[in-house]
Amino acid sequence: MLKELTRAALVSMLPLCTSCQPTPPAEAPPASVALAPSLGTALNQHPAAKLQPIVCSDPTLVHATVVTGPHGPILENATVELTDGVIRRVVPGSAEQLEAAAPDCVVSVEGRFVLAGFWNTHVHFTDPVFNDLSSAEARIQEMLLRYGFTSVVDTGADPRVLHSLRKAIAGRGIRGPRIVIAGGSFVYKDGTPSYLPKGLLPEIALPGEAPPAVEAVLDAGADGIKIFSGSFQTPTHTIYLPPDVIGAITDAAHRRDAFVVAHPTDREGLVNAVDNGVDILAHTAPPAGTLDPELLERMREAKVALTPTLKLWRWELKRHGVPEQGIQSYVQRGVTQLRDYHAAGGEVLFGTDVGYMQDFDTTEEFALMASAGLDFHDLLATLTTHPARRFTETQGTIAEGEPADLVILQRDPTEDVTALAEIEATLRAGEVVYQRQ
Repeated sequence: MLKELTRAALVSMLPLCTSCQPTPPAEAPPASVALAPSLGTALNQHPAAKLQPIVCSDPTLVHATVVTGPHGPILENATVELTDGVIRRVVPGSAEQLEAAAPDCVVSVEGRFVLAGFWNTHVHFTDPVFNDLSSAEARIQEMLLRYGFTSVVDTGADPRVLHSLRKAIAGRGIRGPRIVIAGGSFVYKDGTPSYLPKGLLPEIALPGEAPPAVEAVLDAGADGIKIFSGSFQTPTHTIYLPPDVIGAITDAAHRRDAFVVAHPTDREGLVNAVDNGVDILAHTAPPAGTLDPELLERMREAKVALTPTLKLWRWELKRHGVPEQGIQSYVQRGVTQLRDYHAAGGEVLFGTDVGYMQDFDTTEEFALMASAGLDFHDLLATLTTHPARRFTETQGTIAEGEPADLVILQRDPTEDVTALAEIEATLRAGEVVYQRQ
């Protein structure tokens, strides 16, 4: 995030590192990927007729095309039965196979595609609108539920706001996703990023300060820890958490079975995070340029997950007036990092930094990730199985006993991955939390 920088500063940041290798032109995405209009290709959309309103909890979905998981079977004309917020069973074939005692609520989703609910692993509930539950629900629907997100990872909001939201959602006072909290936002001395108020974030200067700080955050209800391994100050100055401090933070978190996510900024911040136990990188790091094979292998062996946030770079630079050529170069570095890490077998998690980024549409993120070589099955894993298994004890698939977190799509995502952004309805624990009007 490059908030409150001048145009000159942003332009000067683009060629930041001396070790950056020239980036080849972006490869054309596969023919099955229709780019968003903002990327230069019009989307040919033929949405199905409007879905009947789903007015009950735990509906039984019939005549569904069920995508059971990234590498599971796709079931045609299937039935999905839900009970008490859980998937009771998935029946291939026609609805005639239902028990004689028909469920109270049967909904035909003929022509639609049913997938497990999506994860967004980089969001922010920092807008003041979330401080008031009466106004929070509308923004949650617009920002998250509208795009199929039934689970999210917040990486920096006020924990009091997050706990209030979690309580209201759990009690069904408002509709919303499961919220996983990455708390702390630890920096080194004077290391609050320059786009935030000076001294805002908690500082850790010595390894011995890490365990009590981590314990306090986790005891207050966080599920994991956020750090700034590299904290942006100016285009030529980043403040880094020392490697031994990062190691002390990750050791303390891992003793509590908690994860650590790092904001890397550049190559040094990324390397320090990878080599000292961090579990997740919150962004690609375009200033780092091309990541060498040895570093990619270290990341993979350490089971570090990468959250690309590719759309963020264009959104941020464009609103600060950076020329298009500079934007394209910066974004392409991120795309290249994602392509190389995915090709090396690294785990990728879907995330957009939405809540900080005010453009909520996920179409461009899917298109950019596809241009990095991720096909539909890869993208679905970033949205479902990868984060579900990392943050919960669930599998992120449509199977008996799994949470009834589902998305219903208007179009076939196996033919065009941007269909993943066209949500007909979102169900969380069997409750309809969004339906297209």
